[in-house]
Amino acid sequence: MSKTFTVHIDVDSPVTLAKFYNLQLKDYPIEKLEKFYQITFERAFEILDRYGIKATFFCVACELEASDKIRDVLLRAIEKGHYIANHTYTHPFGLNELSVSEINDEIGKTNAIFKEKLNIVPIGFRSPGYAIDTAAVNIVEQHGLKYDSSAGWPVFHVLFKLMRWLKSGKGDQQMQVGFGETNSRFRRSVYIPNQMNWKKRDKSGRSFREYPLAASFFFIPCYTNLHLYFPPAFTRFLLANTRRHRLMIYLMHIIEFASLEDDCVPAEIIVHPHVKTPVSIKFPKVHNILNYINRHRNQMNIEKDYIN
Repeated sequence: MSKTFTVHIDVDSPVTLAKFYNLQLKDYPIEKLEKFYQITFERAFEILDRYGIKATFFCVACELEASDKIRDVLLRAIEKGHYIANHTYTHPFGLNELSVSEINDEIGKTNAIFKEKLNIVPIGFRSPGYAIDTAAVNIVEQHGLKYDSSAGWPVFHVLFKLMRWLKSGKGDQQMQVGFGETNSRFRRSVYIPNQMNWKKRDKSGRSFREYPLAASFFFIPCYTNLHLYFPPAFTRFLLANTRRHRLMIYLMHIIEFASLEDDCVPAEIIVHPHVKTPVSIKFPKVHNILNYINRHRNQMNIEKDYIN
């Protein structure tokens, strides 16, 4: 079996990022959010087209619902052969800590809006902040989705728990941090999650699948948010050490296609990594990453496999 890769892009807008950092955006009308979508998606299309990559965009449905211009951007993505996946309705931090009714709303409303606005039925799901557990995975499947890709990096589970402990009892929360049971078994391959414990393999013939995010040396997150810190040579070294993954899901975020030099990016979210780094500095690194992956692995689209 050849080694393959697929690119996932989480569409976490400035509105979502401000909520994560518990910040209030002073002047951010819907027109700026629309411009953010238009600029970042066009830049993403340009880079992805260069390498013939068809990505999966994990989108927040309440923003699509609020704007026809955002709908048009996502329709253009579909026309170009990319895929749209479920990233919940409001991007709550700590999805698995919500009630069953609330989780159903977050997932079900998203599916309904995608069908109404984009005329698609999504196949994939990722929980905001990788906050997932067995109950949430089972609800995802009940809504007709075919796979989850929230099995993140064990180090994140530990860090998020530590962050919660450090801020416990404090009146001013600096960040909203939800955590689930980020897969602590260091999974390296696609598997069928057990209905009683999503971290165990199911042997009953269940068709729903878990696609773990790739890691270098078992636990170092393999995604641009980290790789943009490093010189290209070291990033290539880390990518080379994801070889244990037959399928490398390379995770990006749409904010990485913008910076504070764009007037659609509010100054309040300067705390987010790389948002103050000019696009002219970030893009050569992104090109280097995608070029390396594209030369060493074959592209595989999870959605395309299910559709076919």
